[in-house]
Amino acid sequence: MFNFVHGYLSWTDYLRSMEKNGTWGDHLVLRAAASCYKTPVRVISSLGCDIIINPDGPVDNTSPLVLGHIHEKHYVSLRSRQGKLYGFDERVKQT
Repeated sequence: MFNFVHGYLSWTDYLRSMEKNGTWGDHLVLRAAASCYKTPVRVISSLGCDIIINPDGPVDNTSPLVLGHIHEKHYVSLRSRQGKLYGFDERVKQT
């Protein structure tokens, strides 16, 4: 897995960085979440290239977790606290 992590000298350095408060998750965290929750993760990108991250094992929940990704920034939830989607309603409905 370390081959997919850039900017760290070792796997230990990556893990130490990730365990710090305030550290944003990355693609490895999303893969782990998909596998842990046994559900696909759909990422709607600000670059217009959406991706689906599937769990490694069987899927228990076919309704994907939907996140937004702001290029060179971080991942964001697309649900408001009231459960409505932020401006992405039509794109999500099209899939």
